[in-house]
Amino acid sequence: MRGSQVAGSVSDPLKERRIPQRFWTASYRRRSGRLPHCQFRTVRENRASGYVGGRGTTGVHTPTAVRCFWRGGGHVEDYRYLANKEDFLDYAFDVFREHIPDKSQFRAQFEAIDSDSRKNRFLHVASFYRFMVKYGSFRYDIPGMPEYDYIDITYKYIALMSLIEAIFAEDRYVDFFEWLMRRAREGLFPITDRKQLSALYSEYKAEYGARNKAVLFFSSLHDSAKMYLTNQLKVGDAERSIEYIARLLYDIRSEFLHNARLILEFGEGIMFSTRRSKRLISMVPFDDLKLIFETGLLKHFGFYPTKNLI
Repeated sequence: MRGSQVAGSVSDPLKERRIPQRFWTASYRRRSGRLPHCQFRTVRENRASGYVGGRGTTGVHTPTAVRCFWRGGGHVEDYRYLANKEDFLDYAFDVFREHIPDKSQFRAQFEAIDSDSRKNRFLHVASFYRFMVKYGSFRYDIPGMPEYDYIDITYKYIALMSLIEAIFAEDRYVDFFEWLMRRAREGLFPITDRKQLSALYSEYKAEYGARNKAVLFFSSLHDSAKMYLTNQLKVGDAERSIEYIARLLYDIRSEFLHNARLILEFGEGIMFSTRRSKRLISMVPFDDLKLIFETGLLKHFGFYPTKNLI
């Protein structure tokens, strides 16, 4: 059967629970009136198709999964996290208990999130953060080779920046051509030269580029967190805005992805490096960067921490 597909999963290996119909029909029904065809798979079917463990795995590592399709393509939002709310809410509370120690208060603030889609996204990002960053670690088993913390930090930093992008993933992606067509109504065409096209592309990237998500995240932090970053990350001799620092943090991520440059700036103590052809002095240990991410994630979803940790 052709079409897009989404894999959902159940976290409890002892129970086979199906994702409630309201989760996998709501957003798509509003647009098309069609319902997806869903296949609920047994443990044996999952293993045979590569769904659980081993080579060929598609990322679902739990015994029960659901796949949803539409003939001719289509999109269904994956609500596996909200469908198994109790498990993932426990994971999230474990992450944020330092910020909101009272579990009942944490639950009440979660329930106040204004849509199922945003609740699901919060549980998704928080649980991935728990396993990949907060308690995750990258280690290698090479006899005689010492362990270097910056290798572990590099992997966690890339995960952290990816999760920042995921926070805003509900925003619909618009490619450059579609963006130009929207602007056509404003008398944009004809585009007369490369200089005008380059300026338009810069405007498009500022609105829809992945770097813009980092700027949105860091510029919306509480004032204390923004002040901490601008004071503890010194680039050259000039004072830098939080927007500049956010773009710098995104560029550090990109230099690893595109140039395989390890990330050394977030170890303990004062770290010196060169970024953007300028001297960078970092006094931000990675543990503090994790706290900043946690406070920013809570703020984005409307939580009110009872403790200010940064």
